[in-house]
Amino acid sequence: MKHTTIRIFCLALCASLALSGCSKTGGEGGSQTAEENSAVTTAEQAEETGETSVSETEVSDVTEKNETTTVSGTDVSDDAKVSGTVTGTAKVSETAKASETTRVPGPPDVTAAPASPPPEGNKPDTYTDPSEYGYSDTELCDLALRYYGSRTNHSPEFVEVEGETDGKVNIHLYDLFDGHTSTAAWYYIDRMTGKGTDFLENEIDLTAPPAEMWNPDVPQRSKIEGDKRCAVLYLGYIDTDIETYISNNVAYQELIHQNFSEYNYTWLADMPKQNYVEIPDGNELYLIIPRDDEARVRVGRFDLSREQLIGNVYSSYRGAPFLLRCNVSEIRPDAEIFITDNSGEHPGFTVSLSGKDGSLCESDSYTRLNEYTEGPAG
Repeated sequence: MKHTTIRIFCLALCASLALSGCSKTGGEGGSQTAEENSAVTTAEQAEETGETSVSETEVSDVTEKNETTTVSGTDVSDDAKVSGTVTGTAKVSETAKASETTRVPGPPDVTAAPASPPPEGNKPDTYTDPSEYGYSDTELCDLALRYYGSRTNHSPEFVEVEGETDGKVNIHLYDLFDGHTSTAAWYYIDRMTGKGTDFLENEIDLTAPPAEMWNPDVPQRSKIEGDKRCAVLYLGYIDTDIETYISNNVAYQELIHQNFSEYNYTWLADMPKQNYVEIPDGNELYLIIPRDDEARVRVGRFDLSREQLIGNVYSSYRGAPFLLRCNVSEIRPDAEIFITDNSGEHPGFTVSLSGKDGSLCESDSYTRLNEYTEGPAG
């Protein structure tokens, strides 16, 4: 009886599923198969365990539209509905999982509008196109320093932009001497063109090529020893300014006009005044020849009363030879020379005469040009 009842239950269930329009193939085949498997599994479990008791009186009629088979007080159709619900949940879960792993391209990200260029006079140094944005403050300072230095053989210690007036950038080139500002030049330059005027209203163009500077081929450079930075020649006693001295001193004129050896000094005749360096009241005249013709040279004045440097009296744009008038007192030199060349920046050094015999003192910083140790007569 038990087996007969179960068979009747299975037939009723199959009829119910057939009438519901489900098939083993097609779009909903996956759901129908899951429902059948669920129902068959339930029936088989009931048959194997024998825990479900079905009597003939508990079997109801099966209708075409709605078959209801009661098993232990539970409608089989309800079980099928639960099974269908679970299957639907599984399908929703599978859809959600697919949506998490498959990204459907959306519209492109909307980017912010490009920043508009800043107004003239406030251009960051990162902009490098002068035709559109104009020169930056840093670029203008570099141009001003090159322009001034190549025309004066002087490299001011400081160069700064100090505001703008009527569309012109105000560029200040200056040194500090004894705590005070020593102005080398003021330039008033159009940021867009690099052109303008100096403080005397002379027209200038900072973008023009550097001027050719006096920097002769000096044979004495070959005599500089080892790692010494320059050569020094003592020229003699001086009690006037350099220009007057070289114009009137017979010995100096002979030195620069006579070709008496392979190491002649005829090139000195063309030295410009920009290469004259003077400490007020200095009584000794020296010729300084840097080893590197591209070196940067500074000469600082040493205040003997205060025992300190008080500023630069010379700052060369190039390592050309120069004349140095210095040393008011024999107690201590009053000029200190600093050279930065292709081997680096070097400590300062001084030039002076020996208190023993009046000859040029020896130094680790320079080579003495000894053939003129006594110097021209004053």
